[in-house]
Amino acid sequence: MHFDFNQFMDALEQEGLSRQEAGMRIYQEVRKAENQKEGFLDQAQERPEFYLEISRQIDNYVALLKLAHNQISPTPQELDQEVFQAEQPELERIKQLLERIKEAERRSRT
Repeated sequence: MHFDFNQFMDALEQEGLSRQEAGMRIYQEVRKAENQKEGFLDQAQERPEFYLEISRQIDNYVALLKLAHNQISPTPQELDQEVFQAEQPELERIKQLLERIKEAERRSRT
């Protein structure tokens, strides 16, 4: 599994989902990443540097996903503010996706 937020958002954008569907897809990705992190626990003793680095990557990825979910879905998820502050530039990308979803919803109603 790759923990590349931009790649995930590009793929999500291509799917042309409704807000509810996009929110569910992001939620599923959060769960998948969190499960993956648990899968790396056996590496904590054997390769602590690797585990710390992969944990950091997953934590950042999950924080960005939760931010995206909170912007798109009506049911917010808890967000780690420290991680979020380091990733402010991604907020604009999330807002752009949200606007595209809203525009697609408007077009589908007419």
